[in-house]
Amino acid sequence: MMLTHRYLHSFQVDELAHMFRVTAGLPSSDWAKKRTDRLTDEHMQEILETELGGVNDVLAQLYAVTGNPDHLALARRFDHRRIFEPLANGRDELRGLHANTQIPKFVGAAQEYEVTGEPFYRHVASFAWETITGGRTFATGGTSNYEHWRTPPGQLASELSPWSAETCCSYNMLKLTRHLFGWDPQAKYADYYERTLYNSILASQHSEKLSLSISTLRFTWKTCPIRTTPTRNGLTAALPSPKNSKSPSSAATSGMTSFELVIRSESRLFCTATVATNSCLKRPARLRVYL
Repeated sequence: MMLTHRYLHSFQVDELAHMFRVTAGLPSSDWAKKRTDRLTDEHMQEILETELGGVNDVLAQLYAVTGNPDHLALARRFDHRRIFEPLANGRDELRGLHANTQIPKFVGAAQEYEVTGEPFYRHVASFAWETITGGRTFATGGTSNYEHWRTPPGQLASELSPWSAETCCSYNMLKLTRHLFGWDPQAKYADYYERTLYNSILASQHSEKLSLSISTLRFTWKTCPIRTTPTRNGLTAALPSPKNSKSPSSAATSGMTSFELVIRSESRLFCTATVATNSCLKRPARLRVYL
């Protein structure tokens, strides 16, 4: 049994129903069923084009506790077929979509797999994670630009902007990662979770003031000398601390500065990397590049 289920089973059914009402903003799950029963499947699929959060996730969790088949049937009505079916067949058709509208749906698919055991839902959740982390994710673990996936997978060079890596996406990707790690505890899931937690979630919080930033890759391009030290496997690049170490007036103005690091040996280009450092740091940021 997954940890999620153990947590949910610590509540009484009526307590969980209240949690659903609060989370989904609905009078009750019965009310939601009565409202959606009036709609055709085609109308429901149209509704799912909007940003509605993880309603399938909440309803599947409710079913896990109540065992009421109506709750599972209602969860399935919030399965977005246009998004799920390509993913279940290993196709990334996410280009042009609003990122955080979709990711909670994938979390819901993971939850539905856990309560039904149906491979379809596992394929949706697993391939969604693979294609996002493998071809739509920055080095920090964040994903999206201007809240959307605007390019094919693997094309991120044009996607750095003041609105890259929306923190909402990172939060929901961490939820999805917890599910996948629970099924198959591979190191890649733990590595992604650690990177995203530190660079997206914690980095969105101001170190001194009670303020947050919705995007953690807000940046300005600057140049600076970079000291490199040869190592056995590559180079360690040290970025000097910013001259002005004062905290920005607010998280929204960003303390992030990016440097483009280009490593060459004679005429051969080994690699390029974008290195982000926070102006609030008291010591130089370091990047190890393996050649």
